[in-house]
Amino acid sequence: REENNVYVPAELLAAEGLAAADIADPDNAAAFVPVVETIVDRAAGYLDDAQRWIEAMPLARGNSLAAWTIPFLLAVGTLRELRCRPEDVVATGSVKISRAEVGAVLARFAGDEAPSLGALRRQMEQAPLHER
Repeated sequence: REENNVYVPAELLAAEGLAAADIADPDNAAAFVPVVETIVDRAAGYLDDAQRWIEAMPLARGNSLAAWTIPFLLAVGTLRELRCRPEDVVATGSVKISRAEVGAVLARFAGDEAPSLGALRRQMEQAPLHER
């Protein structure tokens, strides 16, 4: 919103009787909840394939588990927050995971032992990682 770069499929807006300009008004937050939920569901639909791809990625030529897994897990956490607070997309213009959770994700990759991507994903889908 701050940069005026908000991309929402027109068909989702039309289905809810909304226009692109409506997203600028925080009073429209409740009206946008179904739109945000649909977008989150679409994005979450890619998680299984992304996880399989990460798990199959050869760890050679500069590839590392952390390089691919950390952004994936941050996306998982962001999708969780969007599910919990869809109205905040319009009401506040910001839905993020906390710095504490980012730190908890990074800490999981600080050692030599590779954590289980599936286990971390399941944990982060339920609650912030630093709260577990």
